[in-house]
Amino acid sequence: MPTEMNAQRTSSCLKQKKNGKKISKRIKRIKADIKLHLMFQIIRARAENDGVKDALLTRSLRVLMGKQNLTKS
Repeated sequence: MPTEMNAQRTSSCLKQKKNGKKISKRIKRIKADIKLHLMFQIIRARAENDGVKDALLTRSLRVLMGKQNLTKS
């Protein structure tokens, strides 16, 4: 019985790790999508000579990149 319970626990731990990795990859993909969206919006704002929108979006992108760099260190 104890070995069977250990095997179930090990299996459960492996599933949790696998799910954690999937979630981590999804989060990274979402962050990349947000950055790309901001970059395209910045380009559009510059093409339309909308300095206020350009500045706001650029600042948002910088904040996002700064947070990302903090989590890496």
